[in-house]
Amino acid sequence: MIFKYQNTDIDSKEDFYEKIKEYYSEKNQEKFSLEYIEKLSSELANYFYNQYADFRKMYPKSIKRYSKLKIEDLENPITHDFVIHFSKENIDDKYVEFCSLLLGINEKEFLEYEQKRNSFKEMF
Repeated sequence: MIFKYQNTDIDSKEDFYEKIKEYYSEKNQEKFSLEYIEKLSSELANYFYNQYADFRKMYPKSIKRYSKLKIEDLENPITHDFVIHFSKENIDDKYVEFCSLLLGINEKEFLEYEQKRNSFKEMF
C-alpha cells in the first residue's frame, strides 16, 4: 500500500548526475580534469536513471528503493567495470591512476582487481 505522504516519484537525471559528480569529485581530489568527472558522471547518470526506471516497472513493490540514487550502487563490480571501460576509452595512458583513485585503492591493488575481474569475465 502506498500512503499519500510517501513520495515515490523518481529523482531527475540531473539529481542522479549531481550526486554522482559530487561522489567522484571528492574521490578525484582535483587530480584529473573536471571534464573527465563530468563526462563519467553524465554517462553513469544516464545508465542508473534508465536502470532505476526499468526496475521500478519490473519490481513495483520496490518503487521507493528505485526513486533515489543510492551511493552504494556506485561501489559495485558492474559500476567499477563501467569506470574502467570509460577510463580506457577517455584517459588511456593514465587509466590505472584514474581508476585506482576513483575506486579508492592503490595502483597495485587496482591492477590485481582488474586482473581478477578479467578472469571472472573469461569464465563465461
